[in-house]
Amino acid sequence: MDRRSAVTVCLALFVALHGFAGAATAQSSVTVSRASAAASSGDQITRTLTTTFEATSNRTVTVNGQMADGNVEFAFQEWTDLDGTASGSGTSWQVRAGHEYELRYEATVPASANAGYHTAYTADGGAERKRLTVRVTEPQFGFIDDQDATVVFESKNTGSATKKVDIPNTGEGQMRPSEVTFSNVPDGFTVNAQNLPDRIDAGGTKSMKLQIEADESVSKGNYQFRATVTDNLGNSQSFDVSVTVAKPAVLDAGDDGTVDVGDVLVGSDKTVEFTVSEEGGYTGISGVTSKVTNSDQYGSIGFSGLRYLDTSPDGSATAEVSVSVQDNAPQHSDLRWTAFLKPDGENSVGKKIEFTGRVIYPARFGSLSTSNTSMVFDQPRSEVDSHTKTIEVMVPNTGDKKMNIQGASAGTDSSRVTASVVDAPDTIAGQSNGKVAVRVEADPSTPQGDYGLSVSVNAEEAGSKQISRQISVSHGVELSVEKTSLTYGDVIVTKNLTKSTDVAEALEYRDVSGLSVTKVSGPDKWLTVVERPPATLTAGDAAPFVVALRFDTSAELYRKYTWTYRVEGDNVQNQTVTVTATPKPYSFDQIRDPLNQYTGSGDWQSETASGMVTTLDTLESELRNGGEVSRTDLSTSIAAGRATLLFIESVQNARETRASDGNEAAQDEVVRAAATYNLLDNYVSKLDDSQLRNSADKSRAAADETVQKLVSQQTDYYRSQLDSGNVSMIERAHIKRQLAQLASLQGNDQRAERLRTESAAAFDAYTETVKKGNEKRQSARQLHDEMRDEMLTVVAGQPLMLNPAKWDAFGRKTSAVQAAYGEAATAFRKAGATEEAQSVADERQRMANRYRIARYSLYGSTAAYVLGFVGLVVYLVRSTYAYVRDAREAVSGDFLVAS
Repeated sequence: MDRRSAVTVCLALFVALHGFAGAATAQSSVTVSRASAAASSGDQITRTLTTTFEATSNRTVTVNGQMADGNVEFAFQEWTDLDGTASGSGTSWQVRAGHEYELRYEATVPASANAGYHTAYTADGGAERKRLTVRVTEPQFGFIDDQDATVVFESKNTGSATKKVDIPNTGEGQMRPSEVTFSNVPDGFTVNAQNLPDRIDAGGTKSMKLQIEADESVSKGNYQFRATVTDNLGNSQSFDVSVTVAKPAVLDAGDDGTVDVGDVLVGSDKTVEFTVSEEGGYTGISGVTSKVTNSDQYGSIGFSGLRYLDTSPDGSATAEVSVSVQDNAPQHSDLRWTAFLKPDGENSVGKKIEFTGRVIYPARFGSLSTSNTSMVFDQPRSEVDSHTKTIEVMVPNTGDKKMNIQGASAGTDSSRVTASVVDAPDTIAGQSNGKVAVRVEADPSTPQGDYGLSVSVNAEEAGSKQISRQISVSHGVELSVEKTSLTYGDVIVTKNLTKSTDVAEALEYRDVSGLSVTKVSGPDKWLTVVERPPATLTAGDAAPFVVALRFDTSAELYRKYTWTYRVEGDNVQNQTVTVTATPKPYSFDQIRDPLNQYTGSGDWQSETASGMVTTLDTLESELRNGGEVSRTDLSTSIAAGRATLLFIESVQNARETRASDGNEAAQDEVVRAAATYNLLDNYVSKLDDSQLRNSADKSRAAADETVQKLVSQQTDYYRSQLDSGNVSMIERAHIKRQLAQLASLQGNDQRAERLRTESAAAFDAYTETVKKGNEKRQSARQLHDEMRDEMLTVVAGQPLMLNPAKWDAFGRKTSAVQAAYGEAATAFRKAGATEEAQSVADERQRMANRYRIARYSLYGSTAAYVLGFVGLVVYLVRSTYAYVRDAREAVSGDFLVAS
């Protein structure tokens, strides 16, 4: 087949399929039920009709827009070119030859439309003239049979009956029942229609239920009323209902129809009583028949006393039920029988009663089991005399009856390991477990290995049961760390600190090998491991693990850093050592704590300290919370805090010194306090953070007031000294210098400069006067030296005056020396050089004493000269007298007689 032939075949097939599809989808005829129209909004329903035509030529076609047949109306909606893409809603349009067109109309059918066919045409002529048909159908009630019902009182208060009623629709249209009404209903009756169908197809039948109830006022007998069914078109059908009221005996048994016979021992019988009651309240029971409707495969059931059971209305009586359980009944299998029990008599109401039970077994041993029988020597060898372990033997009673235990025993196959029963139950309840406690004791020297253990339990009903197990003894090895947490707390940056903990083998049985300490987390700087334990740790030994910490300035302040080290070894549980530290720039407590001691005083100290404490608190809080604090503010705040503390101490010292030793002694402390305040003022003014500056400024203001008072008091003192006029030159110079210093500290630079000038002038006058005094002292010494050289003789350091001829010169010279010394002392005293004045006065006094002795020596030398002269004169006189006498004797010759 060539290409052209294939295209032709495909085109023909497409046209055929298209025509088939168009024909299949066109719907020019519809059926509408009046009931459906009545159920729709506005009591009318709309249906769509379609038809097609093929244009034979290119032309303009016109279709009818509105048509009607009776009260069924047709309205044009749109046209569609099935062979093209054109469509429209106008009734006239241009068609193309060979194209098929679809016309769509909507038919509106009211509920009042007549049943039958309603027809309309789409056009007056041409291919576009097509027939549209709407068939209107309506429903019709068929005959509803009269109904009979029996109302049985199963209780005192009400009796009821339910009756199914079939409703046939014999018409050609769908029926929609809307309500059921009742007439001539006797007093004491209540009638309701339930499950009324919402629609019944043509020729179909559906049912509803009549619920009939009678209250206790209605007597036994026959009654009648009429029921009417109506559809939504107003059609109806009535039927009669005859009711017979019966008040027979009504049976119930057990607990709401269930009798539990309880547990039944396997292979045995059990009889229990159960209660049969009359529930209607009108007629008593006189005999009951039973019929087992369902039997249990593992047992049988029988009744006693039912045939002659008798009760009054609302009364009750007891009967017996006996059940038998086979030997092969599984334990705890449920037993279940169903029996229908019905009172004797017409219309009596019986009930299916369910009898239940459970199969139980006598006491018997299950499989004995033990808790873990491994024994690890996990206590330090030096601290125990023996290792003990309590092993629990689980003794299950798989039966349902109580098991009476007569005894239990335990033993081992080794003298190093012993076993004894320390506790055993007297009884074990059914389906429960008992525990036998066995104490196993081993000497610390027991080698590792397995040791046999046997435990036997004896019971009264079940006999005996034994279990054998192996006790596995192993020597433990335990790695212990003395302190698993090494906490540095807050650490000042650049400060070196160390901490340590001991790593030990705690059980003393086996060495720890492969021991290592590895950092698992934390920064790679600041913390250094100084010492580690060895790779092998002998059983029972300990070794230190030492770390050293030093933060540098790269550490984030007030961030808590954590280092974690894992201590591990072969066949031991790993241990963890955690090291924590928080860097801080400074220990604020070193300043804050002393300042806090002043905050409660309530005076100038409190006012001065409080603001700075707040500043330091704020600073530390901002640092801890990650706030933006400049390094300048940090160092300045710390310096300001130190200056505040130093200021308070300086003021205290100044006041104490002034109180005990006077203002002059306190001057240095006052100057120190004022200088410290100036430092504080300078530091506070440099703070950039407004919050820090504001709180620190309170301390500065309080300190300023305090230092001004202190300096003013000191200034007043020195002014009073000047005003008294009783001051020396040096004292005046000193006072003016102190006043200049105080004025400078108060910021009065002009006055300070003037006082310094006056102080310098006073010092010059003092210097000149002292110079004069020195000159006079030198003059006195020079005169003394001249005297010593000219007229004095020094013997053993004491000058002596031995020349009476220089008596007058000695007097003049000593007076000149004493006068020079006096002038020098006066000059020194005037200048205020009291020590020099006193030194000159002492020197003058020493000279006066020496001169006095020298004068005494002059007196003595003069007396000696006089005495010598007198002696010489006496000697000369005596010599002359002897000469004269000898001369007279020589002249007279008397000397010859005498001899």
